[in-house]
Amino acid sequence: MNNKFLTLEELQYIYEYTIDNYTYDEPLDPFNTANFNKLESALYSPKRQYFNVTLYPTLEIQASVLFYEIIKLHPFINGNKRVACVALLTFLAINEFWINMKWEVLYELAKNVAASDSQDRNMIQEEIAQIIKNNINRISLENFISGLQ
Repeated sequence: MNNKFLTLEELQYIYEYTIDNYTYDEPLDPFNTANFNKLESALYSPKRQYFNVTLYPTLEIQASVLFYEIIKLHPFINGNKRVACVALLTFLAINEFWINMKWEVLYELAKNVAASDSQDRNMIQEEIAQIIKNNINRISLENFISGLQ
């Protein structure tokens, strides 16, 4: 499967979108205040390989790893859970899938990841992947984008 992965530029757009739409009473600092080493690590994680073998071969586990790593690596001063939620939705959408889940449920999942023990990483990523698998549907990216306009 040749999935598309988010770039740093796309994540900056996601961050700005999050500022515009999900700030609530916790404002986000400018994007340039991020820890870019952690941010690039989070973006690279879903496509990690070992001896040319993809460690995370399915879309669901790749999405899970991206979501988990943005939250746990904490590259932003504030807003990591919100950015992880929007990044997850975007990653799925560019790969022509959408998750049927209310924002509040997705954000609660993000809070649970943030509160989790890092030693349980693999188990949590597998659980998230299963949640994603059970709640996604294939979409047409063209129809999805035209519906946003």
